[in-house]
Amino acid sequence: MGRYGTLAFSAGQNYFMQVNEWNSSATQTVAYGGDFFFKMTTQMASTATNGSPTGFPSIFIGANSKHMTMGSNLPKAVSALTTVPTTWNWNDNGTLADATNNSYNATYDVWFSTSSAGEPNSAGPSGGYLMVWLHKPADAQPIGGSPMFKAVTIPNVSGTWDVWIGPNGTRPCISYVRTEDTLSLSFDLNEFIKDAVANRPNTILSTWYLTNVFTGFEIWRGGVNLESTSFCAVVN
Repeated sequence: MGRYGTLAFSAGQNYFMQVNEWNSSATQTVAYGGDFFFKMTTQMASTATNGSPTGFPSIFIGANSKHMTMGSNLPKAVSALTTVPTTWNWNDNGTLADATNNSYNATYDVWFSTSSAGEPNSAGPSGGYLMVWLHKPADAQPIGGSPMFKAVTIPNVSGTWDVWIGPNGTRPCISYVRTEDTLSLSFDLNEFIKDAVANRPNTILSTWYLTNVFTGFEIWRGGVNLESTSFCAVVN
């Protein structure tokens, strides 16, 4: 409960769950356990879709804002990554059919540091951001004025992806947005990282360090009953 309610838990390795309502003070409440990792049970906040979301209720491995998970093998040099296998399943519970009252994405948010130590005490990375959107709402978009690359394929990952690139403050943010929604994806996250390094100039650099892997929902309005039903990520 509360804007910054948090919980550390173990599911094979250590994970960290957070309400993370950084852009609103209206009531948000997250339930956890049972048939889901977390579920939005109360969500009273709303922000304009041409700006930042209300927050990012999420689960992560890594370290930020003085919260750290154990056993994540992070930070790790981008150049030393071999695979980052991950699976995320989420459930919209009817919210996708009601775009009037609901606007949110379902996304990975991946952070990179310029330092081998990362930024465990900071609320943001020193390098940049890479996002993988499994759902994009019709009335909100990633950072960047329009897709820079359309219908891109990523090796060994299903679907096609529109690629948006823009600045998040002073840091680059590259967002891969699936052209068709999916409620479940199992893939090697390093395939996106390698694509960004090799093919998308001025985004992710091979000299940086992977520090955090998040999954969750950036919510502009609605989102009650959204569930993150399962999530795992391993950094090799």
